[in-house]
Amino acid sequence: MVTPISKKKAATLFRQHGPPQTVGKLRYTIGLALFILPILFGWLSVYCIQWIPVYTENHLLFAIIGDLILLLSFIVLGGDFWDKIRALFIHSAKVSSPVHRPPQ
Repeated sequence: MVTPISKKKAATLFRQHGPPQTVGKLRYTIGLALFILPILFGWLSVYCIQWIPVYTENHLLFAIIGDLILLLSFIVLGGDFWDKIRALFIHSAKVSSPVHRPPQ
């Protein structure tokens, strides 16, 4: 008999193997590309279907691959990006931009 994992154990496992809180600039750039490309392809494929002949026979495969890439982008982008996405759904969330100082 398989016992269900408790919520606390699952949170600990995700914290150990989940996305890091902060990521470097290169990883963030790659993650943004992975985040934007499936959304852009899904939006444009409706209008450009005649130029993608393979798409009509395999639209479900394209949808699954796009969803997997989108989910992968959340892991690549890290915990700070999760906080940004979560803030979209919180009415009282405020943006705090870092102060840019000119180089000396």
